[in-house]
Parts: sequence; C-alpha cells; structure tokens
Amino acid sequence: MRSTEEDNLSIEADRDFDLFFQLTEPRRRRALMAAYEFETGREATAEALAWAWEGCLVRVEKQHGEFAAELSPAGRASRARTSPAWV
Repeated sequence: MRSTEEDNLSIEADRDFDLFFQLTEPRRRRALMAAYEFETGREATAEALAWAWEGCLVRVEKQHGEFAAELSPAGRASRARTSPAWV
C-alpha cells in the first residue's frame, strides 16, 4: 500500500506535467507541423511529449526511492533490485 507522501509525489508530478503540457504542446505542435508537415509534425509532438512524460516518471521514481531510503535502508535495497534497467 502506498503512503500519503508517495501519493502526493505522484499527484504533484501529474499536475506539473499537465501544466507543462498545456503551456508547451500547442506551440511545439505548430512548430513541428510547420517543419515536418501535418502528420509527421503531430507524431513528432506526441513522441516528444511522451519522452518528456517518461522523464517526469523517472524523476518521480527517484523521489520515491529517496523517500523509501529515508524509511528503511532495506526498503531502498529491495526497490533498487526491482527498478527497470533503463532507470
């Protein structure tokens, strides 16, 4: 079961990314569509924002890991073993 602090980190990450998305998506989409035409520009925008979201998730996962380390060194060790290879 997740703790309230971990839930708050996830909620904050969602809010942060939503704000980032709202502020950057229209301009990024227009620029990429102008440079690469409609379909390719929209695909490039989606890929760029997916990449940004993955980076946001990695940052949150690291924050969760730091939180787990504060609670228990054993918890941090077990978390490190289960982390995906790309983290």
